[in-house]
Amino acid sequence: MHFLTKWSNQLPLSVPCYKWIYFENTPSFAAYPKLPGYPLDSQYLSKNIGTLSSELGSFLSALHKIPISFPSLEIHRRNWKQKYEKFYIQVQTYVLDQLEKDLRDWVKQRWNRFLQDEGQFDFRPVWIHGDLSANHILINDRIVTGIIDWGDVGIGDPAFDLAALSYEFGEEWMKHVITQYTVEIDDHFFRRANFYVKIAPLHRLLYALNTRQPLQWEKGIEQLNKFYKHEMI
Repeated sequence: MHFLTKWSNQLPLSVPCYKWIYFENTPSFAAYPKLPGYPLDSQYLSKNIGTLSSELGSFLSALHKIPISFPSLEIHRRNWKQKYEKFYIQVQTYVLDQLEKDLRDWVKQRWNRFLQDEGQFDFRPVWIHGDLSANHILINDRIVTGIIDWGDVGIGDPAFDLAALSYEFGEEWMKHVITQYTVEIDDHFFRRANFYVKIAPLHRLLYALNTRQPLQWEKGIEQLNKFYKHEMI
């Protein structure tokens, strides 16, 4: 899905309407207008970090404030924990045995600490984008023109969207965005964000196995080792 999202005091989030397109003697179909801009990259970010962090902070604030009317927040918190319990089972089944012992032990320690700490799941669930990578942030003329690829949208931990920004461009970038983020941050917010960043390479490793892409596996191992070694310093 490709949605343009532009936010202001009057209209926090807007979505372009699709248009029906008809051709004679063929089935009709609908399409969205082409969105302006191009994917965010590190060079552009370094030159416009103030403007972009303000725009993304405002965007995430608007998104995370959309009311949730079904069902109870406790159910959403429980669903979020179950999601990571299932993910860890996949990691244990397909990935851990292929890691070197020190790296394997570090992954297990991080996961167990996260899942056993109930405080990590005492957050207020919100609507999240779920895949806020640089490729999904369109920019042009020093402003964000759109956020695309909402295929993973759902209700979850607000720290997850901020962690995606940290994973792409570093923790300092996330801190810049946080200064413009107006949703209340709980006591465990940054610990959870750090966890999501550190385990992100495991998603790549599972994807590499499922799609049989050795290069993706190598990149995932390289990223995981980088996080592990940095933490051991």
